[in-house]
Amino acid sequence: MKIIYFANIRQIIGIDHETLSINKNHSVVQIIELLKLKDEKYNRAFKNLENIKCSVNCNFVDFDKIVTNTDELAFFPPVTGG
Repeated sequence: MKIIYFANIRQIIGIDHETLSINKNHSVVQIIELLKLKDEKYNRAFKNLENIKCSVNCNFVDFDKIVTNTDELAFFPPVTGG
């Protein structure tokens, strides 16, 4: 699956995207937990999930959404308009 990072999440992790291969379907929160095992920077980036939004295939989703290897997952801060 392709994972895309935006704004401060990208700054903390140090990359704008990466590919993660999973052998079964996982929820978004399970993907976050897998990422946290990779490096401490992921722990910092995903420390407060209340301040993070996610999308799967360009659609806003909750963290319990199930994702597969063919999905595109994106993480970004809440968006406001003016």
